[in-house]
Amino acid sequence: MLLRFGYRCRFISKLKKWQDLSNRLEDYKLLHQCNITARHISDEKVILENISLGNFQVVVTCRTGDSDIRVLKQQLIDFEYRPVVELLTKHIGSSNVKKIIDCGSNIGLSAIIWGLYFPNANITCIEPEPHSYALLKHNLASNFGDASRFKLLRSGLWHTNEVLHIVNSFRDSNSWAVTLQKQDNQLSRTTGDGVSTITLTDLTLNSQFSEVDLLKIDIEGGEAFLLEDEVSLELIKQKVKIVAIELHPDAGVDVSLFEHKFLDMNFLTATSGEYHIFLNKNLITIF
Repeated sequence: MLLRFGYRCRFISKLKKWQDLSNRLEDYKLLHQCNITARHISDEKVILENISLGNFQVVVTCRTGDSDIRVLKQQLIDFEYRPVVELLTKHIGSSNVKKIIDCGSNIGLSAIIWGLYFPNANITCIEPEPHSYALLKHNLASNFGDASRFKLLRSGLWHTNEVLHIVNSFRDSNSWAVTLQKQDNQLSRTTGDGVSTITLTDLTLNSQFSEVDLLKIDIEGGEAFLLEDEVSLELIKQKVKIVAIELHPDAGVDVSLFEHKFLDMNFLTATSGEYHIFLNKNLITIF
């Protein structure tokens, strides 16, 4: 029995190594297709230096064999946030955007976009996963030098203040798919210690800004709590001009119910790729 268990463990270990190698090969293939130069730091990290984003040049440190390079392609190469940038520019003005809250900042690519396109914005970035958080901090410093207008919180958005645990069993189990859950003996692949959560009340009522220009939420199914949290919904209605949220029906999120909730609050709804965008007609004039 022990011998069989040992063979099984070695097989799993070899299989994981082959999967990691395959993932890294796919990453380098993707970088080549996008004409991005990679400078190695280690076997697991690279610096990507010649990334063009409109009139801007971006430098990014990221992991290979994980989800980082796929996220980079979505956000910087395919520019999936273009409609959000255009709506903010059209309805508020690039120099008039003052406050952005980015929930699920990952390694900082979306925050880099907000920082470049909206130079007067104060940006709060929330990311629970420790390795992604470290890269978030590093990438903002690399692109902005003085990153004092960025407030970084290693936390997770939730409807209450409590301690949750990072779980990486959602989707492909890579870093872009970590979730927060309450401690449960049935949870698989729980990583690290607990993470203290933060609420929309914390982020808005305790802010020096009376309104939030953009609330971006990408928290891998954690957004479901909004449907039951009338306090958070009322805060969004009163204070948030534009909401960009990635909804995850594969995590049990009811997309139709989300849309109806925001329509009932007098929001205009639109979709762009994986994101639902909600414009608050109570706070901005739609033209």
